[in-house]
Order: sequence, then C-alpha cells, then structure tokens
Amino acid sequence: MLIEAMIMNYSSNIDLWSIRFSSPNKHEEILLKDISHPEKASEKDIVEFLSPDMFIDTYLTNNKVVKIDTLRRVK
Repeated sequence: MLIEAMIMNYSSNIDLWSIRFSSPNKHEEILLKDISHPEKASEKDIVEFLSPDMFIDTYLTNNKVVKIDTLRRVK
C-alpha cells in the first residue's frame, strides 16, 4: 500500500489517499479516512494502466461513476 498526499489549487487542504494495487496494472485509491471500510468510501479513484504510455482513470463518488479519463503520454 502507498500513501499519496494531494494538494489541489482550489483548496488549502491536503488530502491523504491510500493506494492499493489489485493487479500489476490496476490500483484503487481511497481517502485515508475511509481505510477501515473501503467498500463505503465516499470517493474512489480506479486507475488501470493499458500500456506504458496510456492509462484510464475512473473517479467515483458514493460508488457512482462521476468521470472517466483516458490519459496518454505525449512524446
């Protein structure tokens, strides 16, 4: 498990996220405050690496998909 600290430009808060790999190419991020009950996490981010140059990021709030982004590296 990894811990990620995130500072957004629209807030002075620091969010702590716990990152757990479920496979070699996929991980889930939840807020550290929800670590005891990940199934009830208020926010979740699922990242799946499709190649070294591309991944899909799925963001959920209250277990509902809010946004799906496909990100590609520009060379």
